[in-house]
Amino acid sequence: MAYNNAIPQPNDRIKDSQSQILQNFSQIFTVFGLNHANFNTANAGKHNIVSMPVQAVNPVTNATEVALYSKTGAVTGVPELAFRRNNSGLVVEMTAGLLAQTGWCYLPSGLLMKWGATASATFPVNLNLIGPAYASLYNVQSSTRVGGPASYASTLNNTTPASLNIGIVGASIVIYWVTLGV
Repeated sequence: MAYNNAIPQPNDRIKDSQSQILQNFSQIFTVFGLNHANFNTANAGKHNIVSMPVQAVNPVTNATEVALYSKTGAVTGVPELAFRRNNSGLVVEMTAGLLAQTGWCYLPSGLLMKWGATASATFPVNLNLIGPAYASLYNVQSSTRVGGPASYASTLNNTTPASLNIGIVGASIVIYWVTLGV
C-alpha cells in the first residue's frame, strides 16, 4: 500500500486506523532507507549515497547559500554534477570534461583546463575547438619529447579564437601542453 497522508482522521479511533498507520510507518522506513543508513544504527540519518535528478534550470541561491545539483552538461549533453555560487552566481559543471589524450575539464574553482599532445607539423592549435571556448586564457605549460636535437618556444594567443603556437627548430618533435583559463 502507498503512503496515506489522510490518516488518522480527527474522528478516527487509533484501533480502527492502526493498520493504516503501521503501513505508513513501513512506507516511511522503506523510502528513507533508499539512500540513508537505517534507523537504529550508529549512522542513522546520514546518507549512504546522494542521487540527484537532473534539474531543468539552475537553482536560485541567496547571499548565504550555495547549491550542489545535477544538470545536463552544456557541452557533454549528459548529467553532470554542478555547483552554483551564492547570489545565483557562477555555475561550475564540476564533472564535465573529455578525459582523453587531448581533452578538457572544469576545475571546482571554475577554471577550464585543456591538455593535449601535438606533433610539430600541426601548429597552431585552435584551443576553442577542444571542449568549451575560452573567454580568457591565463597560462600555458608545455614539455617535449624530441626525436633528435631541437628547441621550441611556446606563445599564447589570447585573442578569438584562443590558440597555442609553438615555434620549433630542429628534428621531429611532439609537444605536450596544458592551458588554463575561463
